[in-house]
Amino acid sequence: MAIQRSFIYLGLALRRSLFGGPFNVEGYRISNLADQINSQDAETKGYVDSQGDARLNNTLRVPNSYIPALPTAEYRANKMPAFNSQDDPIVVLPPSG
Repeated sequence: MAIQRSFIYLGLALRRSLFGGPFNVEGYRISNLADQINSQDAETKGYVDSQGDARLNNTLRVPNSYIPALPTAEYRANKMPAFNSQDDPIVVLPPSG
């Protein structure tokens, strides 16, 4: 009976393939997760949402789905970010020169 009971509990455990890869929770939810303490801890939806909102408030948002990277730091030095007619980011000299 003890062996049968242990197999019942193993059926409820998170399982992972022998070759690695993600854990398979077989459609079940993971609930009652504590808040993150260490950098490698799992994160709750509330924590991720709060961090995302805080970071989005300090972010330049545009309706484009993709924006190319800014030029290199050396090229950007003492210049202002701007966008050309194709909506690509460029840097320009400030009006004061």
